[in-house]
Amino acid sequence: MKKLIKGGMPVLALGAVVLMAVSCGPKGDGSYKPFEGDPTKLNTTVRWWNNYEVPDISTPEKEKSARGQNKYTEFFFAKDAIAEFNKTYPNVRVITENKGSYNEIQKAVNAGIQTGDVPNIATCYPDHVAGYAKAGVSIRMDEFMKDAKIGFGKKANGENDPLTQEEDLNQAYLAKEKDIYKSKEWLSLPYSKSAEMLAYNKSVFDKVGEGDCGITTTVIDPTTKKEKVLYTAPHATADKKAYAIPKNFKEIIATARQIKADFPSIFKTQKDSEGYFKSIPFCWDSGENMIISMFENIGIPYTSNASDKIAEQILFKSEDTKNLLIQLKKWNNEGLICTQKQLEITDKAKGYHKFSSNGVSDGTIFMAISSTAGSSYFAQDYFVAGITGTPFIDKNCYDGASGAVADTKSKVISQGPSLTFFRKAELKETYGAFMFYKFLTGTENSAQLAKAKSYFPIRTSSYDSKTIKDFTDKASAVLADNTPINDKRASYIGQVLNYNTSLTNDNRYFVSPVFERSSKARVAVGNMVDALFNNKDIKTDAEIAAAAEVALNNAYTEACK
Repeated sequence: MKKLIKGGMPVLALGAVVLMAVSCGPKGDGSYKPFEGDPTKLNTTVRWWNNYEVPDISTPEKEKSARGQNKYTEFFFAKDAIAEFNKTYPNVRVITENKGSYNEIQKAVNAGIQTGDVPNIATCYPDHVAGYAKAGVSIRMDEFMKDAKIGFGKKANGENDPLTQEEDLNQAYLAKEKDIYKSKEWLSLPYSKSAEMLAYNKSVFDKVGEGDCGITTTVIDPTTKKEKVLYTAPHATADKKAYAIPKNFKEIIATARQIKADFPSIFKTQKDSEGYFKSIPFCWDSGENMIISMFENIGIPYTSNASDKIAEQILFKSEDTKNLLIQLKKWNNEGLICTQKQLEITDKAKGYHKFSSNGVSDGTIFMAISSTAGSSYFAQDYFVAGITGTPFIDKNCYDGASGAVADTKSKVISQGPSLTFFRKAELKETYGAFMFYKFLTGTENSAQLAKAKSYFPIRTSSYDSKTIKDFTDKASAVLADNTPINDKRASYIGQVLNYNTSLTNDNRYFVSPVFERSSKARVAVGNMVDALFNNKDIKTDAEIAAAAEVALNNAYTEACK
C-alpha cells in the first residue's frame, strides 16, 4: 500500500484500498459530547466513500496527465483539499474510497450495515439516508455544528471565524436539508449542489431567414485519417423568424413545433431503425426530475412523510397524474419532447444513451433541460448556447386549454449530493469527520469546486471570492459562434452561478420529502414516464389513455413495495 507522509504521520494515499483493521460499524452509541483539548492535535482516521473515479497516479507523469482529464476533476479536488486540511490537522488521516455511483454507494453502505463496516462519511442522496436512519447507523449532526471548539464559526485555535459560520452556508440548502426528514434533524449536510436549467442553441434561436445557424466544423479523425464532421450547422428555411426564449411549457411546445417547420431536413426522419430519436426539438434529460418538477409546479400531490401509512405517503396516483401523462405522451408521439432514455443508444453493452448536451452540440437538439453542473459542456467552437431558467407549467399549458398560463416563475428541484455521517465506537472519528466537512465546504474550497465542475458554492461568502467573481463578471459577455471555448465556458458557468443566486433569493428551490419509500417513489415515477415514452405502438387517444393508466398503476405498486 502506497503511503504519503504528512506531519510525520503515515497518511493513506487517496483512493487506496483499506487493508488494515479499522474501527467500523456502530459499536458504540455515537452520542455527542463536547470536544475537549486542542483540535489540531486530534489523532484519528476518517473514511469517506464517494463516487470519484480514481486515476493511476503512480508516477508524476501519469498524475500530470490525469489532472488534465475532466473525469478525474473531483478526485483531484478532494486530494488537494485533504493535503491543505492536513496542514492544520496533520493527524487526521482522510481516506477516500470510490464505491461507484450514488446508488452503488447506497448498496455498499447497506451491505456494510450488515457486516459492521460502514465509513465515517458517505456521499449520498437524502433519500438513501432515510434507510440508514431506520437502521440506526446515522448520526444527527446538530450538536457537532454548534460545538464550542469545532463547530461552525470556529477556527482551529478557538477564535471566531466568519467564513465558516452557519449563517454563511446557503440557507436554502441548509434549511431544506433538515426539513425534508421527518425527524427535522440534520442527518446529512449539503455538499455539492446544482439545479436544472434550460439550455438552447442561441445561434438557432436568433437566426432570421434562410441560412446556416452556426458554423459547420470538421476535424481529421485520428483513426481513419479522414475528415469528420463534428457539427453541421442547422440550415433554416426562408421564413424562419427569431424565437423568443420560452418562459412556460406552452411556449416550449409552440417553439418545438415551429422548429420542426423551420428545419425540415433535420426533423424529416427523427428516429433510427430501433425507434430512438436522432433529432428532437426538446429533451428533458431526467424523466424523474421532469415529472416530479411538473407535480410541484402544477400542484399535483406526489409524496408525504407526515404519516407512516403507505396510502398517506404515496400520493401521485390520481386522475391529474393520468391526464399529465396523456399530454406528455401526445407531445412525445408528435416528436416534440423526450428524455435521455429515448435518445440514440451510444453503448449497447452498457445501455448508455446519447447526452442531450451532445445533441445540442451536434445540431440535432435545440432545447434541453439538464443539470447546471453540465453548463460547460455547451461550450463549443461552432455555435452560441443560451442558458435560462426552466419553464413554468400548469394545466393551462396543455393543448386545447382555454385559460391563460400563470405568469409565475417555476419551482426548481434542488439537486446534487449531500454528505451523511455514521455512528462510530470512537467519537473522535466523528469529530474528525465534521472538522473535515467544515474545511471541505469552506469559502475557497466551495469556490474551487464551482470552478471545476459548475457546482453551486455552499457558502455565500464564496461569491465574494476572486475565483467566483472571475466567472460571474463574464456572465454578460457578448459571445459569437467563433468565440474561444474557454471564454464561452466562463460565461456559461457565470450565468448558472447567477441563476443560483436568483433561485435562492426568490425561494424557488424545492425538495421532496424523505422517508423509507421516497427513493422507490422517485425511481417509480421515472420508470412510469420512460415506460410510456418507450411504448412506440400506441397512437390513438384511447390507446394512450389506457397505456397511461397501466403505467401509473405499475408505478404506484412499485413505490408502495
